[in-house]
Amino acid sequence: MKLKYIFNLLLVFIPLVLSSECNSIDKSILHSINKCSTNEEGKIIGLTITNRNLNEEQVNQLLTYNLTELSYTILMEDGETYETHIPEHPGYSKVPPTINNLKNLESLKIHFDSYLHPCSFDCAYRGISFIEKNILKDLKKLKNLYIGGIKVSQENIDEISTLENLESLIFVNSYLDDSLNYKPLGNLNNLTKLEINNIRDRYISVDDIGYSRNIPKSLVISNKGIKDLTMNLGAVNITKNDLPNLEKLTIGFDYDFDTSFVEQFNSLTDLSFSYVGHGMGSKSYNDIKGDLSKLKNLNSLYLNGVDNAKEILSEVINLPNFEKLYLVFINTNGISEILKSLKNITTLEINNIYEKEMDSAIESLTKLRHLAIVRNFNGRMSRIPKYIYSFKNLEYLDLSNNEIKLIDEELKNLENLKYLDLSNNELISIPLELMNLKKLEYLNLSNNKIKDDSPIFLNKFENLKDFYIQDNIDIKGKIIVNENLIECDYNDSYNLCIPKTIKEVKCLNPNIKFETCEDDDIKESTNGLCGQENGRCPYGQCCSKDGKCGSTEDHCFISQNCQMKYGRCIDECKEFLEYINKNSIGEVTCEINEEGKATMVEVNRYSDEKNIQLIINHLPTLHNLEKLILSFLDFEIDDLEPLKKIEKLTDLKLSSHSFGGEKSTLYEFPEIVFSLTNLKRLEIYNNKIKSIPDDISKLENLEYLGLSLNEITDVSPKIGELKHLKEIDLSFCKIKELPVEFGNIKTLEILSLSNCKKITNYSDFIGGLINLKSLNLENSDIYYRLSKVPKEIGNLSQLESLYMERNEIKELPEEYGNLKNLKILDLYYNELKKFPELIGKLEKLEILKLNSNFIDDEIPKSYNNLSNLTEIDTTYNKDIRGEILINKNLIVCDYETFSNKDKVYSLCRHGDETCLNKDLLKYYKLCENSSAVTNTITTTTTTAVKPSTTTITITTTITTTEAVQPSTTTTTTTTVKPSTTTTTTTTVKPSTTTTTTTVKPSTTASTTISSTEKSIKTSTKASTKTSTKKCTKKTTKKCTKKTTKKCTKKNYKKMC
Repeated sequence: MKLKYIFNLLLVFIPLVLSSECNSIDKSILHSINKCSTNEEGKIIGLTITNRNLNEEQVNQLLTYNLTELSYTILMEDGETYETHIPEHPGYSKVPPTINNLKNLESLKIHFDSYLHPCSFDCAYRGISFIEKNILKDLKKLKNLYIGGIKVSQENIDEISTLENLESLIFVNSYLDDSLNYKPLGNLNNLTKLEINNIRDRYISVDDIGYSRNIPKSLVISNKGIKDLTMNLGAVNITKNDLPNLEKLTIGFDYDFDTSFVEQFNSLTDLSFSYVGHGMGSKSYNDIKGDLSKLKNLNSLYLNGVDNAKEILSEVINLPNFEKLYLVFINTNGISEILKSLKNITTLEINNIYEKEMDSAIESLTKLRHLAIVRNFNGRMSRIPKYIYSFKNLEYLDLSNNEIKLIDEELKNLENLKYLDLSNNELISIPLELMNLKKLEYLNLSNNKIKDDSPIFLNKFENLKDFYIQDNIDIKGKIIVNENLIECDYNDSYNLCIPKTIKEVKCLNPNIKFETCEDDDIKESTNGLCGQENGRCPYGQCCSKDGKCGSTEDHCFISQNCQMKYGRCIDECKEFLEYINKNSIGEVTCEINEEGKATMVEVNRYSDEKNIQLIINHLPTLHNLEKLILSFLDFEIDDLEPLKKIEKLTDLKLSSHSFGGEKSTLYEFPEIVFSLTNLKRLEIYNNKIKSIPDDISKLENLEYLGLSLNEITDVSPKIGELKHLKEIDLSFCKIKELPVEFGNIKTLEILSLSNCKKITNYSDFIGGLINLKSLNLENSDIYYRLSKVPKEIGNLSQLESLYMERNEIKELPEEYGNLKNLKILDLYYNELKKFPELIGKLEKLEILKLNSNFIDDEIPKSYNNLSNLTEIDTTYNKDIRGEILINKNLIVCDYETFSNKDKVYSLCRHGDETCLNKDLLKYYKLCENSSAVTNTITTTTTTAVKPSTTTITITTTITTTEAVQPSTTTTTTTTVKPSTTTTTTTTVKPSTTTTTTTVKPSTTASTTISSTEKSIKTSTKASTKTSTKKCTKKTTKKCTKKTTKKCTKKNYKKMC
């Protein structure tokens, strides 16, 4: 018993001892840690830090670990510099000197970047970032150094040149001056890789900021031992003598760069060309020059943005060692034929250029071990081409960023796969065929539409190092605890748990937390049977309704009563999608309930009538279907007859059914619709329906009717019999009159008549809609606009939103002042010339849009009484006068005129309008009746140091035009020899104050004066003369500089 007890204690104790230090990092710091890695003892040896908010103490705390690998990125605000701190970025913005204490560091990445916009080639030029002296000098074990967004100094180069173990040196977006001496880098005998990767920002040309885009040739050729060289943007011509050992060359070339020098490097094994200039796709810009057939040792070729790809590939076809080809965004003319000739290649990557016509060429490349067909925006595949499954030697397969929905069973034939990327596709479940790919080292299923059980079979994959399944709908069950995993990523919203026996999942991001799994009493079946007595089927197998494990449709389909509790089940959506994807190509979306029953189906963009009919006929088998959307289809409307059999259907949308022909366009309501009496929502959008017939009254449960973008001219009075209708959308109709009975729909809450430009009889029906909460009368047709709005709207006491933009409204009826519940009033683009006074009565108003009118008026003071107002827009009017609103809840207040900043409204401000755009503050003066008035404060301090010996008089006149805040202090300190200090500190109201104080030597007097200015310090030697200093107009510049240094727009409230 004692031995057993001790053993149990050890089981508890050992995991605690070996617990990772990553878990002990302060929670306040964790948000800045992207990656934390440990050694076998659980000690932290690697950190990836992205610092925007960490202070210096927190940064130094992280750098106390015995790190061998550090990636440190500093994020700063636009306009911030290395030395400055602004409220939006409170973090420590320097490269921490304590990095130099990391004596065991082998890999270091230092990178400056912008928080909002990634740092481009110009960031370092603008003085944002430096590495100070002595930060790199003692890192003698460093092998890999990455410097990004840095203005490199000579001290940096000299310190780097002493790192004798350095093997790789990378500069990204860094300023490398021609004047620097790079020769010391030649001392790095182990340096084999040099990368200078200055990528032009897509918006800012380097030429625009006045700096050369060329990189220093002296840096490129500084070390003859370089075998791997990257020159991206501003590449330089080099010769074989400059770099005699060069084996790998990557060039980011521009339109004016001659690449012909490359052909002399016959020792090259890897060659990459990437076009980084403007004019991509133009032959005159991005052709590769030089004869690549001379590169007899060439093994790998990468072409990105190259026009003459066909000619280049023709030169390398017969090279004896050529095996790897990477094609990105190239001119594809003639490429398929060239590919067929490359029989010996083992690696092929196609990025952004895939076309189905390439399939026959790719299929002929039987020696492929590495294949990627990715980001094919113009030719995305919806399923994996069958020939890929025949590549039995394939070890690497990347099919990310396509539209793959289902995986064929043949995937299991690729038993040699080590790397599989299916991210950014449309998979809805985890392919069971993965269970056979036991050699996998990397698996990425992220950014799909997967809703499935956790693939716990991966726990048995001995080689798996990386697993990614984030950004899916939901994964449930137990997290993967494969001890070989180094990287894994999940959403913290997944319904996952960690088994009780596992104390730590090393690969898991420390910011992601999952609960411990509860006890699971259901055992795993071992006899092929399942249920309460026999337990759950093994992973991947289904439990049939009669309690047998298997994987056929009878076992797995929810429609066949598969038992979800005791095994895997294929829900009705998966059934449906498998059924239709075997027969057609198109877009189908499906949603299920907790029982795996399909509740929503959307069918989109099918043009094959036969396949469409298969889908329509299959829908009645989905007995729980509640919502159906059929859009962009091309079929005869009679084919919808099967919908009658869907008893639970309550929501139907039919929209945009023609691909340009008239075959499927609706000119009237389909008769089938009126037999669907359970419908609560009906939308027939973007067709050519002419009228709403009497039969509409048969849909007695209807709550929403959407008929936008039709050609409706006639509405049956029977519509008034719909007693449950809450929302109607008739926008873009051609109705001239709505029936009086329309006003009988007392349940109506939302009505859109936008762009129904011909309606003239609003007063006949609008007043009857007593429960209306939202009304949209917007118009975009310049020939048909409302010039008068019905006064009856003012009787709609429940109205909360009123949209009347783009009309010709000149004034509002007084009755609108009765809209006590109105929260949104939109009068954008009308013809108002005055501010409607009645708006001041709308006490619940939150949003007011008066922009683009002809208002030439003073803002009514009553608008300040709108205590709930959060947004007001008065932009683009003629002129607005008076005082800018100071409502306490205002978040957005727009008072800009046209784009011409010289023309501004005749407004004044009180100084504390937090909603006002900061760029506009300078355009508006302070109001005369504001507490923020111009104040002149005169302080005279007279100090006698020794009786009848010295009298010093200092008179200071301070003029402020900013708001004077209560309890603001100015301290005037005068130091006079011998040993006399006079401090004047007096609290007074804004006024002119004169204070005279006489003290004996070694005494102190204090007075405080209210002002917006900072302390003024004056030191004067003892004298027998009388000295007077004044801040007059002549000395204003000097005086202001001293007294307002730290009182800025950003810190006004805090400092002033």
